Amino acid sequence: MSTITRPILGNRSYYQMQNELNHLVNKFSSKEELSRRDRETLLRNPAFYEFLKNSAGVVAITDFQTKEYVFLSENFEEITGHKRAEFYESGFVKTISIFPSAHADIIIHKIFPTMFDFFQKSADAGIIEDVRVSYSTRFIRIDGTEGWCLHQMKVLHTDENNKILFGLKMMFDITDIKKDETINLVLAKRDANGIFRNTSVLSFLCGSDPFDLSAREREVLTMIGEGMSSKEISNALFISKHTVYNHRKNMLKKMDVKTTGELLTKAMAHGVI
Repeated sequence: MSTITRPILGNRSYYQMQNELNHLVNKFSSKEELSRRDRETLLRNPAFYEFLKNSAGVVAITDFQTKEYVFLSENFEEITGHKRAEFYESGFVKTISIFPSAHADIIIHKIFPTMFDFFQKSADAGIIEDVRVSYSTRFIRIDGTEGWCLHQMKVLHTDENNKILFGLKMMFDITDIKKDETINLVLAKRDANGIFRNTSVLSFLCGSDPFDLSAREREVLTMIGEGMSSKEISNALFISKHTVYNHRKNMLKKMDVKTTGELLTKAMAHGVI
């Protein structure tokens, strides 16, 4: 397990990322503020306690209007070593500081825009209660060591214009089972049987790609890994099957393999998917 220098909030890049995060959250969040009484009612929401019950992970409620934490479960300190009081006081500013800079950059510029857009479209369609977003990132413990965390987010409350007010989040330490360096983002929707099914899976590499795959090639590769056929990929990406075949051929050449099975095995071994 690697030891790194803990990020300093005074670092200019973190201030820049915080400003970018504020701009993004302001774009999608409501301008409405809830009274203290309304907040207490929110904490009695059945969905909140359904998440909290028998949970091995951290449970948090985030206020997107004030960029603060309304609630943060006690086991947060057991997993990260950080004191909850610091996060209650500093909110999202503190949160950004416990991610390695490369991961924070992907969260702000890739994960959050996709997540908020997914939530907004779901809210407008009247299905906000039936969607959730999951993503994995590294985090920095209080002693400077790094671990991997799985984040799972649902919208808990919106205003009358379907703008996000509060989010319900769970976080799990997956350090012992995470075997690659890929950040994964999963968008899921509840089906007719009440089961959440993935509607989109995206992967982001931190650092250089050893095979120099293009963004489109990685996207196609991820879909192949999900078992999608060339026809399904072409329909999903609005490209021709011939283009999909060309992407396959180029990836086989770049990764020096001969079959799709070898392509997937090598990609997973190197954290490409």
